Amino acid sequence: MFNSSARLLTQPLAVGEYTLPPGTIAASCSYLVHTRPDNYPAPFKFDPQRFIDAKLDPYRWVPFGGGIRRCVGMAFALYEMKVVIASLLHMIKLQPVDVRLESQLQGTFFAPAGDVKVRVAAASLSAY
Repeated sequence: MFNSSARLLTQPLAVGEYTLPPGTIAASCSYLVHTRPDNYPAPFKFDPQRFIDAKLDPYRWVPFGGGIRRCVGMAFALYEMKVVIASLLHMIKLQPVDVRLESQLQGTFFAPAGDVKVRVAAASLSAY
């Protein structure tokens, strides 16, 4: 598999307690970066709120490569994802399964306390 972050070492590289000799191919692994507990507490928990108001470190959040060599199309890809998600949300209707009256302050907004379960239903497609 091709890895655009792979580099052929021309001089020794110290990595922790190891030294990689010249001639070694070194490559990053975004899966390992994204599942390190020191980068993301509870890395296997689905928690999109961890990114709210977070300044993303280009060496810890690397879906488009990292640092100064990250993909030039990153901004466009992120914008495209927002458009696709907005389009999908326009085509469905989210209905609460269990209405909860408990709320909590999160930042400057009130949000439901605990999990919110919803039922996904098709929206009226007559507008299309």
